[in-house]
Amino acid sequence: MHNAPKHKRVLVPANMKEHARLRASWGRMPYVELGQDMAQAGDPPPPPTSWRKVVDWYVRRRFSILFFTLLLTMIASPLAAELHLRSGPVEIFLALSLGAATLGLAPVRWRNLPPSIVVIIALLRFLGRWLHLDAISAVAAALWVVLTIAAVYGALRFALKGKAIDSEHLSAALSAYLLAGLLFGFVCYQVEELRAGSYAVGGSKVASGQFDLQTGIYFSFITLATLGYGDIVPLTPTARGLATFEALVGQFYLAVLVARLVGAAANRE
Repeated sequence: MHNAPKHKRVLVPANMKEHARLRASWGRMPYVELGQDMAQAGDPPPPPTSWRKVVDWYVRRRFSILFFTLLLTMIASPLAAELHLRSGPVEIFLALSLGAATLGLAPVRWRNLPPSIVVIIALLRFLGRWLHLDAISAVAAALWVVLTIAAVYGALRFALKGKAIDSEHLSAALSAYLLAGLLFGFVCYQVEELRAGSYAVGGSKVASGQFDLQTGIYFSFITLATLGYGDIVPLTPTARGLATFEALVGQFYLAVLVARLVGAAANRE
């Protein structure tokens, strides 16, 4: 009498949607082991911790939170100027906004890396000013610019993908615009720091320390929106080229965003 052939066990996903969600969140997936007579579920994933729940909630709504964080930064900038504060409080808000913008850039297992880099950049910036080491401040500024460009790209990519437009996509598009304005404002401030007299305020060259970060942010958004009040004028070729490039970015961004919204409306119909 021949022995009955043994049934080959096969591992298959228990639920494809659940598999995708768990793989994105925890890197694990449940399996069902198919036997001869019955299907037996494998080990379930570990229950999420409270911190993990908070992080997952934030990642799902990160662009809405980022948008309100950027609005707070925009409010803090003129308030700091009215109170005759230095650029420190504004840079703190910029660091918080950048941390919020970069949390969802990396994959799940590296999710904490971009905010950690933001903290390192803030510490380098503080140490450079405290110890009067311009080289450390310059390195921190360069890293800040690179990371902000990555955040703008991530927000813009999220805003342009997908067939339907919801509040999160709209918040991502607005956040990318505000991040770009803050980025150019920070760069304008650094240009004046590196080469004094790059800008004129009220028809005369800026005195040392007069062109602070708040002034750079103000000039940046005036240029990005192509208002051109004329109270601040770029003088050097670098400052003029930066202003021209920012004005073009503002116009191109609005054109692409309007086209995206029109295309989404057409697809919905």
